Amino acid sequence: MLTNNIRGGAILLSVIAALFFLGSDRAAQAITSDITVNTTSDAVDFDGLQQVSDLPGLDGLVSLREAIIAANNTAGPQVIGFNIPTSDAGFDGMVFTIRPLLSILPTLGDGGTTINGATQASFTGNTNPAGPEVVISGSLLVSDDPVGIDIQSANNVLHSLVINRFATTPGGPGNGINIDGSQATGNIVTGCFVGIDGNGTAIGGNGRDGIHVINGATNNRIGGLTTAERNIISGNGLNGISMQVGANGNIVQGNYVGTDVTGTLALGNGRDGVGTDTAFNIIGGPTLAARNVISGNLRSGVFLVGGSQIADHNLVQGNVIGMDVTGTVPLGNQERGVSVVSNIGTNVRNNWIISNLISANAGEGVGIFSSDGNLVRDNLIGTDLHGNPSFGNGRFGVTIQEGPGAAVSNDNRVVGNVIGGNAFSGVLINAGLRNSINRNRIFSNGELGIRLGIGAGANDPGDFDTGPNELMNFPVLEEAKATPRRLIVTGTIDTQNPRKVTIEFFANPVPTPGGDPSGHGEGAIFLGTARPNPHGEFTATLPRVSAGTIITATATDAVGNTSEFAANIAASVP
Repeated sequence: MLTNNIRGGAILLSVIAALFFLGSDRAAQAITSDITVNTTSDAVDFDGLQQVSDLPGLDGLVSLREAIIAANNTAGPQVIGFNIPTSDAGFDGMVFTIRPLLSILPTLGDGGTTINGATQASFTGNTNPAGPEVVISGSLLVSDDPVGIDIQSANNVLHSLVINRFATTPGGPGNGINIDGSQATGNIVTGCFVGIDGNGTAIGGNGRDGIHVINGATNNRIGGLTTAERNIISGNGLNGISMQVGANGNIVQGNYVGTDVTGTLALGNGRDGVGTDTAFNIIGGPTLAARNVISGNLRSGVFLVGGSQIADHNLVQGNVIGMDVTGTVPLGNQERGVSVVSNIGTNVRNNWIISNLISANAGEGVGIFSSDGNLVRDNLIGTDLHGNPSFGNGRFGVTIQEGPGAAVSNDNRVVGNVIGGNAFSGVLINAGLRNSINRNRIFSNGELGIRLGIGAGANDPGDFDTGPNELMNFPVLEEAKATPRRLIVTGTIDTQNPRKVTIEFFANPVPTPGGDPSGHGEGAIFLGTARPNPHGEFTATLPRVSAGTIITATATDAVGNTSEFAANIAASVP
């Protein structure tokens, strides 16, 4: 399993490199326009075959509809800019609003077309300091399947646009942006407000998804590493961003999904912030600039789901999920922070959830259901940015169990996280085998730090019982000596093949956080490991602790089954 995860990680890194190479600054550089839109009118005064050289038409004006038609009919890349006068009827003193009337705007079908709303500010000044000057609104559109911008070709750029109110009726079907089909690769969406008004503080939702990537659309980028590239994708009827049906290898980074333009107020999407049933997508990244704020949504922040498609090898890294942009104010998603769910069988697997802040969500911090081989590593789950258990999730910190497909969850790893302040257990394993819980800091949760099944059961002789993680026996600690330079802990483990078991030791300072009321754990500070002898006896030499510190331990067998916490003992002066 580790080999598979490493291989998957190498592929993910190659995808990142390829997508950054794919012209990360195209939108910012595209200030010179090949076509200039100079009216908010949706009129077309030619037969639809005109090229760029044929513009303008008889009325002397160029509408956005005419500009897209001409770009589609003209070979090579085209930049559509804006220079709409403030005398235009569509200008309200802040934004210039284009309202398609009889049909949706033409699909971007030729490839290489940039629609750059930032050019409007270059001509008439920054009339909207809060965000883009150009609004594309579906408020007057009569259509069975409304969409703001439909992309079905490669290497197009949408930059600095407001796209809102595309729905058959208020709350009805309609996507803000579609990126659709196997030809739709290498597209970039930056600096857009999708589902909110131009002021960035009021909902103007599209009826379905804000951005919908589907049908084999690959290697597209939503957002970027600068403030100018940040999209605000909020207030939409279904998901903020949805990637489905073979939409693999896409990047989502630097966005606010479910909040206002400041990242401090909730304007949630009606379902999930970011959802996918596809593979090798990257949500976030390893730097502060790459993080998404995914909060305030009415279901999960991030939803990795399996059904007819396979959500595997997706990377969710470095995001704020359930808190505001400062990481200090709760804006919880109304279900889980991150959901990894298989609806049919066990076909969601090998996803990485790394280095996120996942707190203040109404359900679990991370929920893994009927899903195998996922990695949850180095996250803050239920705490603030400093690891204080201030903003616990409303249920478990991490849960691993069967899902709608009734299959169990195997071979998942929960490693190096800080899991504190959650309403129920820090980690629950309710169905599955070989789920490892290693080197975490688990403390101040409402129930057991680690719970297998019903939790806190007694060890069985020889460890032959079965259940979640084989109901792995926990160690029995006999003595903890707090010498001036080190802690020496002795004990035993009653299990099969004890020499292949790893014992992990933890300290709980007194009085805070202290020991769990159950007398088992939790594990606030990871101290180190030891291996038992063939008889199951172990002695561990560990870092120094103060006398009276609560000491506990877990056991993990050779195939990855981790136990609950051992019964606590207090470190004493020898």
